[in-house]
Amino acid sequence: MAGTIGINRLPKILKVSDKAQPTWASDAGRNSNSAKFTGTFVGYITDLQIDFGRTTQEEMTIIKNAIEKPNGIISNFQYRDTKTGQIRSEDFYGTVIDATYNNEKAKYQPFSVSLKGVNIRDDI
Repeated sequence: MAGTIGINRLPKILKVSDKAQPTWASDAGRNSNSAKFTGTFVGYITDLQIDFGRTTQEEMTIIKNAIEKPNGIISNFQYRDTKTGQIRSEDFYGTVIDATYNNEKAKYQPFSVSLKGVNIRDDI
């Protein structure tokens, strides 16, 4: 698949976790009389957390080129679904990486990124 970015192509990954987060319509909120949460349930969207270890500048450049897309979408990003064990391919919003460089070790300190799915999942 052209343009596919996979977890296995990114260096220094320590941990990947995926969560299916519930998404609600704009009418959602707490009912003040009963304190129950009410509203229209829309579906689930993937929240992907990726933890990276110490990286060199070359490794950081690879990571940034793959997932740092603040004005765009990461298309066809592949990861292993922790529920099924199968490889999933989804579109995610790009994110900005916040990492600290350690001059003494000539590497970036460990950091994490969170990717939010673009589309409602149809498998849940």
